[in-house]
Amino acid sequence: FLHIPKTSGSSTNRLLERVYGRHNFVDHAENVLPRLMDRSRPTQAVDCVTAHVPLCRWSLFRGTDAYPRVTVLRDPWARLVSHVNWIARFNHGEPMPTGKTAPALARVVAVLGQTDFADRASLMRLFEAASAEEEFTAFDNMQVRMLITGHPRATFKRLEPGDAAGAMKNLLQFRAYGFCEDRVGFEAALLAV
Repeated sequence: FLHIPKTSGSSTNRLLERVYGRHNFVDHAENVLPRLMDRSRPTQAVDCVTAHVPLCRWSLFRGTDAYPRVTVLRDPWARLVSHVNWIARFNHGEPMPTGKTAPALARVVAVLGQTDFADRASLMRLFEAASAEEEFTAFDNMQVRMLITGHPRATFKRLEPGDAAGAMKNLLQFRAYGFCEDRVGFEAALLAV
């Protein structure tokens, strides 16, 4: 399951865990991959893997073609609003996460806390601040970024004409995909796989 951030993927993870069972399921594989790569963690044999790993990177790992690919999409504006709300929670008492992206997140959280969403100039400052942080490409079309292939850092590059068509071409090769706005239809397609 290619878990595109802020597309109701956590609900999908819970469904997949119920279907496959806790011991036959790995979620947030992006957290496991570094330990697998440096061999500090043994490989696992499971039938279901979910990850916030873009297709441009996932396709580089040996054996990933053994898994049928599925994903869920979301209306881009609704996804953006969800992402902004996820970040805004750190301005309302939620403890900041730690890790290598924490300083970038803190900078974006600070600008977001000063943003007046009714003022275009204020919104542009937020957009510029988020765009300056490599980790915050999620403010633009993250769904295209997660589905394009090519260079392993394709999720961080400036989107170009043709990227959306390339993402669509890749999406059509997935075994199942759907929309969080049609949860019943998506879950039916997912369970059919």
